[in-house]
Amino acid sequence: MRCKYCNERCATDFCGHECREKYDSFLTFSKKYLNLFLLGMFGPIVLLILPFIFDGHLLFMAVACFVWAVTLIVFPFATPQTTESSGVKRSIALLRWTGIVFIIMGLFMLFLNAL
Repeated sequence: MRCKYCNERCATDFCGHECREKYDSFLTFSKKYLNLFLLGMFGPIVLLILPFIFDGHLLFMAVACFVWAVTLIVFPFATPQTTESSGVKRSIALLRWTGIVFIIMGLFMLFLNAL
């Protein structure tokens, strides 16, 4: 059996009291901010439609990437399957790194838009 928070091998669902507290804290945080997370994930879709209306400017796509990046960094809520397979701690790290990749993509699009 593996710990639900850190994904280390242990006899129960959690390694110890510290992992249990961090897991419960993350669950409380995710329930509190789920609506903002959903808005941050699905709101930029409108920004992806706008380039087709306004001559394909990459600016809208770059802003969408930045919004997604901030959403993933501030609210790193992974799917239940991801947290089950790799633990909450690693899934948070994975999503924050994904947010950094989105920032790089957004900067690249801003650079292309400036050309």
